[in-house]
Amino acid sequence: MGLVEMTHTDLAELSKAASGGNGGKQALKVALGTVDPKLAAIGDAFVGLQDQRHGADYDDDYVIDRASALAYVDDARQAITNADMLWREAEPSYQRFLGLAVGAVKVAKQR
Repeated sequence: MGLVEMTHTDLAELSKAASGGNGGKQALKVALGTVDPKLAAIGDAFVGLQDQRHGADYDDDYVIDRASALAYVDDARQAITNADMLWREAEPSYQRFLGLAVGAVKVAKQR
């Protein structure tokens, strides 16, 4: 079995495509097709949490208050709940998202 490489950058690109916003590569949006709203919410949460992680890791002036930190915890919890529901439902767009996450993002990003 081969090693699967998935970077935060790749997952962020895929999440942007899933959330339906202006970000994300067009090829990823086409590959995902119509996306379940719960998957779009997961994409939004991942991008938002990733932005905050970047701030915390790389910005010496980054400050967050308790209420905001707890709101991000709630976002993460809801994303996990959504992912669990989509998995149990075998929701097609989530299945495509997972497939892209483990290998096809690099291919789609080149198109």
